[in-house]
Amino acid sequence: MGRAAQSILIFQDIAAILLLVTAGALASGGALAPALGIAGAKALAAFAIAVLFARYLTEPLFGLIARAGTTEVYTATALFIALAAGWATGMAGLSLTLGAFLGGMAVADSRYRILVQTEIDAFRGLFMSFFFISVGLSIDPAQLVADWQLVVAMTLGVIAAKCAFNVVAALLNRRSVPGSIQLGFLLGQGSEFTLVLLALPAVAGLAEPRLVSAMVTAIAISLAATPFVSNLGRKLAGRLRAGPPDAKMAGDDAPVVIIGMTPAGRAVADALAYNDVDYLALEPDHDRFQIALADGYHVHRANPADPRSWDAIGMDRRQVLVIATGVTDVSRELTPLVETRAPTMTRIIAVPGAEDIDDMAALGMLPVDMSMSGGGERLTELVFAALGVERALPVPNLAHDDPLPRAA
Repeated sequence: MGRAAQSILIFQDIAAILLLVTAGALASGGALAPALGIAGAKALAAFAIAVLFARYLTEPLFGLIARAGTTEVYTATALFIALAAGWATGMAGLSLTLGAFLGGMAVADSRYRILVQTEIDAFRGLFMSFFFISVGLSIDPAQLVADWQLVVAMTLGVIAAKCAFNVVAALLNRRSVPGSIQLGFLLGQGSEFTLVLLALPAVAGLAEPRLVSAMVTAIAISLAATPFVSNLGRKLAGRLRAGPPDAKMAGDDAPVVIIGMTPAGRAVADALAYNDVDYLALEPDHDRFQIALADGYHVHRANPADPRSWDAIGMDRRQVLVIATGVTDVSRELTPLVETRAPTMTRIIAVPGAEDIDDMAALGMLPVDMSMSGGGERLTELVFAALGVERALPVPNLAHDDPLPRAA
């Protein structure tokens, strides 16, 4: 879902560059077709120069800086490239934003991009803050009060239209109905490039200042409302995926029970799904349950720490139990009961650190230290080995970040 949304946003940015070129052609006056043709030719030339610069100049330049060993120079050089590219396109009669985009593209094409990104990350956040602060300052409070009905109508119209079009586009690309709704609502906000376009005199002159100001305010509100709209889409998708309340519980006959839809639990669920092995996922935390349900996992809300739920879970007929909650105290307390009720079941536990390895092994469980590199791979290997099934597809390594929540 995240990769699909990111791809769409990148395509929107590229489409916005074409609109910036068109806006530049409008600003030049005269016949539109010749002006648009000239602006398009300039833009293509700028793209070609950026590609050549990235391939033959940026790489050697950052190589020299790397040998110098001065990290501050990375920051200065990256900012200089972006500002110089913007100045160059501005001198050519194109948008400064187009130049900044091409400068970023030149840096991103370098093998030193990760180091550069690390050095300029603070500046990126700072400049982004300045941009949105300028958006807020462009809102006229008096006009907002006077035209609040128009602003509300525009805001709701933008969000509703973008959500609807994105949902339809996702359905046409053969996504499921819940997935299409989740993706559509995730991308329901206005684009920050729209604010850039509306600030251009050539575009602002096409409508009344009152309408332009109302549209800027509506776009800004839609951006601020993104978390709320996205969460609404996720909840709707979760309800659709949940099915009717009396439906047969998914995973009733599954050989594997996964407790905890943390990244570690999701890694096991993904590996089993890739290999057509059924599983029953249980999540005691409400928020994590809702998120996992909306993301398409076959998960049920339950508290496995309560032995009274084991009959409903059918714990005695399972082959493998995977504990991925990151909490080990409950496992210690319930081990005697588990050994009595399901003595043949293989128990695998993902632990957040090496300090719990020996204790869990002494309780008869197979512990996996998720803080070590390859923890997710090792976890899934143990599951498939316990099932006696050969895994056909690899799964991502979850060694990055912290795949398990730390117990308080």
